[in-house]
Amino acid sequence: MAPYWLLGVFASGIALARLFPTPVSPLALGSCASLLAISWFLLRNHSTVWLPLLVATALCGFLLTHGALIPTGHSGHISRFAGNDQLIIEARLISQEKTAKQGVRALLETTMVIKGEQGTDTHGRLQLRIETGGLRARPGQMIRFRGRIRTPQRFGTPGEFNYPLHLASQKIYVTSFVTRGEDILILPQHPAGQTYFWEEIRHTLAQRIDQTVEPHRSPLVKALTIGMRGEVSDEQRRLLSESGVAHLFAISGLHFGLLGYLLYIGSGWFYRRSHRLILLLPPKRILPLLLIAPLGGYLCLTGNSWSTARAFCMAALAAALLVGYRRTPPLVMLATTALILLILSPLALFQPGFQLSFAGLAGILRWMPGWQERTRGFPQLFRWPITIILTTTAATLGTSPILLWHFHQLSPAGIPANLLAIPPIAWGAVPACLLAASTSWFAPQLSDLSFQLAGAIIELTLDTVGWIAGLPGMDPVYYPLAQGEMLILGALLFSLLWQSNSHRERLVRWGLPTLALAIAVSNSPGPRDSLQVIALAVGQGDATLVTLPGNRHYLIDGGGLPGSTIDVGERLVAPALGRLGVHHLDGIILTHDHPDHRDGLPAVIDHLPVDNFWSAIPPEELHPTLASQLKLHGVRTHQLQEGWRELPSSAGQGLMLFTPNQQARDLNNRSVIVMASDQHNRVLLTADLGPEGLRQLLAERQTESVNLLKISHHGSRHSAPDAFLSAFRPEIAFVSAGRNNLYGFPHPDTLDCFSQAQVEVYRTDQDGTLILNSEPYGWQVKTRL
Repeated sequence: MAPYWLLGVFASGIALARLFPTPVSPLALGSCASLLAISWFLLRNHSTVWLPLLVATALCGFLLTHGALIPTGHSGHISRFAGNDQLIIEARLISQEKTAKQGVRALLETTMVIKGEQGTDTHGRLQLRIETGGLRARPGQMIRFRGRIRTPQRFGTPGEFNYPLHLASQKIYVTSFVTRGEDILILPQHPAGQTYFWEEIRHTLAQRIDQTVEPHRSPLVKALTIGMRGEVSDEQRRLLSESGVAHLFAISGLHFGLLGYLLYIGSGWFYRRSHRLILLLPPKRILPLLLIAPLGGYLCLTGNSWSTARAFCMAALAAALLVGYRRTPPLVMLATTALILLILSPLALFQPGFQLSFAGLAGILRWMPGWQERTRGFPQLFRWPITIILTTTAATLGTSPILLWHFHQLSPAGIPANLLAIPPIAWGAVPACLLAASTSWFAPQLSDLSFQLAGAIIELTLDTVGWIAGLPGMDPVYYPLAQGEMLILGALLFSLLWQSNSHRERLVRWGLPTLALAIAVSNSPGPRDSLQVIALAVGQGDATLVTLPGNRHYLIDGGGLPGSTIDVGERLVAPALGRLGVHHLDGIILTHDHPDHRDGLPAVIDHLPVDNFWSAIPPEELHPTLASQLKLHGVRTHQLQEGWRELPSSAGQGLMLFTPNQQARDLNNRSVIVMASDQHNRVLLTADLGPEGLRQLLAERQTESVNLLKISHHGSRHSAPDAFLSAFRPEIAFVSAGRNNLYGFPHPDTLDCFSQAQVEVYRTDQDGTLILNSEPYGWQVKTRL
């Protein structure tokens, strides 16, 4: 049976497990297994015997994924201790990596949890984040620290990166946090300490690079040498992404191929010195198999990422085929490799690194042979740059839908940047890093010079690609895909990669994108004829999208997490708007100048066309970052005056703004109020308005009751919930708050008020993003968690 079919049905089983995460009962599992066994027995001599085998393969994928999504049920697993209690955790350090914010991210294997005076043996991995200061422990040493054990959670916003799933793919189900590295106790003589050979080498090389290479170069030297990319700064990541050369600093087949080539040339020279060995086994047959061991060591040294695992697995398969005098099409080898890795780690299917690694190589293997055939007559001088251009184009075509789905942008600078970046990185920086790593123990001076040379080459290369990315027309294209768009692009890519040999296969090949197009068109939302309110789950902040009939989109606030490294606009709001099919905003309304409402707006303005911006703040007093983005993108800015105003661009669709007295001491009482309505329903968005602002609103009210209310100030008990309830008599309400926030919002007293009034409350901290559609009977509510 072709590996393509096995891979397809196994991946389908994995996807089904994500859609139906409820654990399978043993009775249902036994029944399915029995039915499959009976089906196979009855069909064993029939041409359709493959059918129960495919179903069994899908079932295996389903079950393996369930096992990976949920940690082991043993009571001693560390996930059982997740909660708000401060605990003392004893663990073994597996690895650590510095971050760009001068912190440390450490991977631990827990051994004991101490609460009070009672210690409990435990097991399972934990990711520890240290905010400041280093961790002086070495891999394998035991440490002890005090902290809370948390289960990672998503915000619940469309388009966000699924961090809990990313950790689960590494068998990490809980995290913890320590403010200072100095607060962690190292236990060097603990009997549970172990030696992690490869992690110890990585740790030593990382320290050597820090001592040898200039600080602004060392993160990328580490990325090329040992696969550590945690210290790469946001500016460097942005440059690599916008110039399309980020793949060069993720150890992959390029690095494995170069190392394998150098090892093959060197070992072949020694092998050919012995006539007996040549007569015994031809070097082309045996050397690839012998090189698997050093390549496996390189896999461990570089951190075992998806791209390196794929390259190693393909190298091992190729070596085995050479020994067995077998030839296999490269795409079949690629599918077999993907199947092997998914069996070992089913959740890899959902990881961007896994998807990009296989999609990029599939594009190269599928299209490059035909393209190269057309360039055979070209002069040798031109074939090298043409090959780089064609290879980059093939990889870009293969990965474009995945890049748009996960990272929401494409880089026009990728082809020219790769043309100039691949030679110095592949034949300069990478060999220098390999030489430095291999000589650091017996020739430290040569090692230091090699690391420094690699850093200089990298800096020169980045300067070059930065210049290319700054040229006119090279700006990255930002376009978060909606689900229907991704379905069409994915089906089209699949059909282009499929090598069809028969009429039936050609029908399937082109029928698949046609079917995807039909499904996407049938499910795509047309112009709205009613009001829609979407409360985005942005943590302890506010961001609400109001869509009026005719698809007029207004964003009220943009969220923000003060003190966090997360840019809410970049990571949550802009991707969510794109995933929801919103690629243009008629206007943005900033209710008041607090960072949890303001900080996400600059990134939104940078990524989406915005027609208008309204705020009660004088333009010259706007936050500098926000003001600069408004000016850069030519957004029309309007200052709101006190009292009610209907937005002219709403075309009479019922979007009203109320601006209270802007001299109030408390900024919350300056919050602009938004009221939207259609022929059926009315919503009042109260921002952070307090009692003083509410009195002004009631004194100038222009409406009777509303049937949807946004609870003011994230549900604070000081936000006069009783007064809002008695004044507007809503049927349902919602509140925007962060999960487990420090303020305890929404406050229990506030929730009690709404409960006593029999008003149902929806919460972004528990329900994720809320989609509220106006219907003739009231509001239809959909949640994202």
